[in-house]
Amino acid sequence: MQHPLQDRNISKLNDIKHANKTPEVPIDYFPVFLDAVKTIMRNEQEDPEDRITAASIILYSQIGFRTAELFTVKTGSIHSVYSPNKDKPLYYMDFLSFKHGKGENGGTIAHTYINSLSREAYDLLEELCREYRNNLGVDTLLVTKFQKNATTTAPQYSTRYRKFILRHWKELQCLNIGDDYEDLSFFEVRTFFRPAKDGTYTYDKNSDWAKDLQMDDRIYYPTIRQFRVSVCTSLYRQQIPLHYIRKHMNHLSEDMAAYYIRPQKNLEKEYSETIYRAVFKDGSKMLGTNGDAFVQKINEFIEQNHMNIQDDLEGVIQAVAKKFPLRSKVGGMCIRCGEVIPCASNNSTDVIYCAFGMCPNHCHMFFMADISYEEYLQNRDVAQYNKDNGYKKAYQRELNKLKYIIEHSLMPELTMLEDELERHGEEEILDKYPQLTYIVNHLDFIKQEVQTWM
Repeated sequence: MQHPLQDRNISKLNDIKHANKTPEVPIDYFPVFLDAVKTIMRNEQEDPEDRITAASIILYSQIGFRTAELFTVKTGSIHSVYSPNKDKPLYYMDFLSFKHGKGENGGTIAHTYINSLSREAYDLLEELCREYRNNLGVDTLLVTKFQKNATTTAPQYSTRYRKFILRHWKELQCLNIGDDYEDLSFFEVRTFFRPAKDGTYTYDKNSDWAKDLQMDDRIYYPTIRQFRVSVCTSLYRQQIPLHYIRKHMNHLSEDMAAYYIRPQKNLEKEYSETIYRAVFKDGSKMLGTNGDAFVQKINEFIEQNHMNIQDDLEGVIQAVAKKFPLRSKVGGMCIRCGEVIPCASNNSTDVIYCAFGMCPNHCHMFFMADISYEEYLQNRDVAQYNKDNGYKKAYQRELNKLKYIIEHSLMPELTMLEDELERHGEEEILDKYPQLTYIVNHLDFIKQEVQTWM
C-alpha cells in the first residue's frame, strides 16, 4: 500500500509554506511608522509611559529581538568596542537568548551590535525606568509603572504595545490602511473600549485622540516578529553575508532563514562564489579537516573540464559554485552540500557539530575570525559564569567547547590572518574585510588572552 505522504504535491506544499511566512514590515510604511515612534520617544511633553513604549519599539525595530529577549536586558549592558572612526563609536549589548538556552537559567548569554538610535533608546529607558526599577529592587532595563514582577511578559507587552498604537493612531497613520498594507496586523477599536466587569472602560471615548474613531475602525500595526524579519532582510539587501546575519540575529536557524531570505539557491550561489573568489583569486586557504582535500577535488574538476583560471576567472568560479555549492553554517560552511546525496546532518547537527566546527565537512576562512571571536567571547562568558556560581559540570562542558573553538577555529584563523596581512598588507585586508578591524588592531592582545583558556 502506498503511503499517503508519497502523494503530496510538493509544489503546493511549498506555496503554502511560503504563504505562511512572516512578512517584513512594508518598506514604504516602515519609515512613516519609525519616524512617528522616534518623535514620540524624543518628545518630553509626552506621557513617560508612552516614551518608554516608544523606546522599546525602537530597540525591537533596530536589533530584531525576539519578544522576550528585550525583557532580559539589564542596566549596564552596553559596552564599547574599538572604532576606526572616533566620531562614530561602536557599541554592543548583552542579553539572554532563549532560542537554544539549556543552562541553569534557561538561556545563553548573547551579544548584539547596536546603532546610535538603539543607544539613544537604551539610555532613555535607563533614565525613565529608574524610579520603577528602584521600587522593585531590580536591574532590568525595561520596567513599567504598574509592573509587579522583575520582568514583564510577552502578553503584557503585547497589550501595552497595541494600546500605544491605538493612542497614537494619527501620528502613526495606521487607521483603516488594510487595502494598502495587507501584510500588517490589525485590531478593531472596540477591542479596548469594551466595559470591564466593574462597568468601567479601558479608555474614555471622549479623549481627544479617540473622538474621531468609530468602534469598527481598524488599527493596523507591525508585529514584533515582523521587526525581526525586517532587520534580517535589510542586512541581506545590504549584501551582508548570511553567516554574519545569522550571527547578528543570534543563532538564526536554517528554517528561520527561509522566512527572511527567499531565494536560498541564489543565496548559496552568491555565498559560494564569494568563498571561491577568496580561494582562487586571492589565494586564501580553506581551513578545516577536509579543506585541502576538497580544494584538490575542485582543482581536478577544473583540470578535467579544461578550464583556465587565468583566462576566465569569473567563469571558473561560477562553474565551481554550481558544481560544488557551499552552505553557510555558523562560523564557517559545509562542503558536503555539493554531493549528490545531501548531508543527513544538515539540520539536526547545526548547533552541535557545525556550530563548533566539529564536523570534518565544516570548513572556514581567515576572514571569519570575527565570528569565531564572538563565539569565543560568548562561550568564555558562559564558562566563567558557571565557574563563578559553582556549576562544576556545566563549567567543564563549556570549557571543553571553548577549547575546541580556540584550537580548531579561532587560532587557525588568527594565524592565517597574520599570513594574509604579511602577504597583502593591512590596508588591503581591511578594505575587503572591514569586519576584521577590531581583530587586526588587537591581534596580539586577543592571542594572549585566548591562551589563558588553553
